[in-house]
Amino acid sequence: MMNSKNSKLGKRLFKLLIQPMCVVSFLLLAGGAYVYSRDMDQVYKDKVSGTALSLADAVDGDYIAELKDAIDSQEFADVLSTAGLDDDTPISDWLKEKGLREEYDNICKLVEDVTKDMDVAYLYIQTIDENGATYLVEPSAGYYALGYKEEIPKEYGNLTS
Repeated sequence: MMNSKNSKLGKRLFKLLIQPMCVVSFLLLAGGAYVYSRDMDQVYKDKVSGTALSLADAVDGDYIAELKDAIDSQEFADVLSTAGLDDDTPISDWLKEKGLREEYDNICKLVEDVTKDMDVAYLYIQTIDENGATYLVEPSAGYYALGYKEEIPKEYGNLTS
């Protein structure tokens, strides 16, 4: 008879204390994971934003505009058509001829340094307009990235307005 009372008392104790404690523990764990995830997301967004602003402050905007105008020319399109997959010398020579290569190389070095110092996986410079994005500086691709164009996905359409 005593075992039966202990068994019922144990079941009640489990229902009244242990189950609610497990539920509360689970809710606290889930809530903590959510808050941590949200905060870490904000930390990375702040890091990316800070890195981009630092780079934007360090790069000459007038040079970027001049470079963009130069690569939008038919002359540059002709140079691209002569550059092979394993030889970017025509692009390098064209930049030098236009007086743009020294500053371009300096900016590439700056982007590489910022990528390394800020522990960023991928960093590049591009312009964005209603026609899409145009890559200007991407050190990992060398001169090949210069002038590469891509459409902007619809969910990022607000970047052009």
